[in-house]
Amino acid sequence: MSVVTAVSSEFISDRLNQNLRALEFYYPELYSRFYNYAQKSNIRLVINQNGEPDVYFPSSDTLLYSGQSFAKCLKIANDLIDHLELFSLYPALTELDDPFTQIHFEYRNRIVRDVVKELSGADPISKAESFPCILQIGLGLGYQLGYLYEKMTPLHLYVIEPDPDLFFLSLCCFDYPPLLNYIHENNLHLEFRIGNDFSNLIDELNVYFNWHPVAFAAQCFWIGYHSSVIKQLMSLLSENFASITLKLGFFDDLMFSFAHGVNNLSSGIPVLYSNKTCLSEYMRNFPLLLVGNGPSLDDYIDFIKDNQDRFVIMACGTAFSTLCRCGIKSDIYIALERGVNVYESLIAIKEHREYFEHTLCIGTEIIYPKVFELFKNRLIILKDNEIAPLWLKKIGKIDSNTELPVASRINPLVSNFGLVVASIFGFKQVYMAGVDNGVIDDSSVTSPNLHSRHSIYADESETGKFKEGCQRISRLFFDYPANFGGNVKTDSLYMSCIRAMEYCISKHSENTKFYNCSNGAEIKGAKPFRLQSIKLGNDNFDFTEFKQELISGCRSFSLTVDDLKKIIDVEGYCRFVDDTVRILTEIPKDRLEFLEIEEKLLDSIEKTKINDWYKMFLSGSLSYMLLPVNEYLYSTADEESSLRKAGAFIKIIAEFLNLTKEIIPFALEYVQNEHVRVVEKAKKKYEKGFFE
Repeated sequence: MSVVTAVSSEFISDRLNQNLRALEFYYPELYSRFYNYAQKSNIRLVINQNGEPDVYFPSSDTLLYSGQSFAKCLKIANDLIDHLELFSLYPALTELDDPFTQIHFEYRNRIVRDVVKELSGADPISKAESFPCILQIGLGLGYQLGYLYEKMTPLHLYVIEPDPDLFFLSLCCFDYPPLLNYIHENNLHLEFRIGNDFSNLIDELNVYFNWHPVAFAAQCFWIGYHSSVIKQLMSLLSENFASITLKLGFFDDLMFSFAHGVNNLSSGIPVLYSNKTCLSEYMRNFPLLLVGNGPSLDDYIDFIKDNQDRFVIMACGTAFSTLCRCGIKSDIYIALERGVNVYESLIAIKEHREYFEHTLCIGTEIIYPKVFELFKNRLIILKDNEIAPLWLKKIGKIDSNTELPVASRINPLVSNFGLVVASIFGFKQVYMAGVDNGVIDDSSVTSPNLHSRHSIYADESETGKFKEGCQRISRLFFDYPANFGGNVKTDSLYMSCIRAMEYCISKHSENTKFYNCSNGAEIKGAKPFRLQSIKLGNDNFDFTEFKQELISGCRSFSLTVDDLKKIIDVEGYCRFVDDTVRILTEIPKDRLEFLEIEEKLLDSIEKTKINDWYKMFLSGSLSYMLLPVNEYLYSTADEESSLRKAGAFIKIIAEFLNLTKEIIPFALEYVQNEHVRVVEKAKKKYEKGFFE
């Protein structure tokens, strides 16, 4: 291409040195990476016909900006500002079902109703001078960043540049120091993520949004240039981005965890205490069949029934009831969820009492306590990112240096927990059946379903039909490779399940062989396998010996109410809520300052010395409640009016926080269903105090 000339080495050297000094001050890790950087490809910086820096690709004889670097970067920035659209990770303006009567949902839905009412007939915003968060996909030479900050201010800008060589070239030509100085002097946030290894990208975004929940509130995607890698990246983000919402807890959710954990741990149920596997080599060599309740389980029911004593059967969630109905006893029942609905699904099959007598129930400490009461054999594995280990250390039940084994990455579905448990126990062969994570995309199937036809979701009054609302096939809109070829239809929930399973498999593949026998989604690292092809040994599984070996690695805790009252600290919590409300009700002068108050508030929660579980539910509940407020602020044109009306929404959040002060003293009683009595008592006390 004759239209290009090389950039002078003197210009590159001066600009690069200036930018490296700025990186050394603001981004020392990037500085270490790009100091003395050697390019991996032969792309190079050139001057185009307009005398502007551009990037030349010798392999295709093309320029990144086609000879119009400044004009194209300006257009990229203007297009974003002129067509700015919120991409919310959560249904911000949709009222959510509340089957368990939770005050978090009650107050959040009140805000949503008010926001929707205010937006009805309001003039839509055409341009905004600020924005919560922008994800820049593909940085290129970076000139669009300068144009963007000239015209508007994102509180958070998260830059993903897949090509390190391109980022290095941007350091050779774009003047970064003034921009970086401005961003950091104004307490704004600019994050760089450089490289094309996307295996941990969703996890990294999870961490970022957990640290900066305001960024979680609203984002938009901003594409800097187009390439096959950018297309791959956007596909990954669209399939997995919604999983970030699964990381935030909220008030009732964590209060249930606390009360359930108190009840379960104080009842003397053995807790896994050793990180080393307690099972003998003989036991670990038995094949373990991990059973989910997907539709392809029906392909194996007869085979499992005929061979049920020849392998360890681990039933995940409602797969337990499906196997019971088919005359198959499970050796292990895996329970994950804290909802009372898990208990209700089990008592629906109470006629199978002999199966409950045999099976070992393995659950986290947070599950509904009556679930454990149904089983003769019980075992608790503590859940990561919950608060039980903190209680146990604070009240002196375990040494402060002791690290109890915890189950990590066990959400969003119970089959994730099952796979983690199988890995913790050290089984060497794990076969997954009915773990479909989607529905086979087959036009010949006129009525696809999400569960086994033997499950509790099936309509017993009409063969082949399912109870209304149980299938939700319409939610499946992603195409994903199927385990035995072809494609499945899946969704972000199942995609999160797949990613968690793949992570678990990657961590344990050296000692365990994983087989995916399900006619559903592919799970990388698990070999596609038809269960009927399994080679079974001659020995029958000895459940009694298995249970005895497991218990040897467990211990029980004797917890009293007095022990646990020590960590509630009602007075400290009330003081903290008062401080939070004061920050929340500060009066902002514009939208950006409103966002900055939110950031200040959530940052103060993170840095406080109050109990960690208070931080978890306050940060989560506030983030979810601020979502519709922020969407309102960035959806209506009249900034002054929108800020005034947002103040009314904030009053609802303040009322919610003040009500929690009346509930905290009864935290030990906040067991699901029973908590309704606590809430009613707290509301009466709050209303009485308010009117007095």
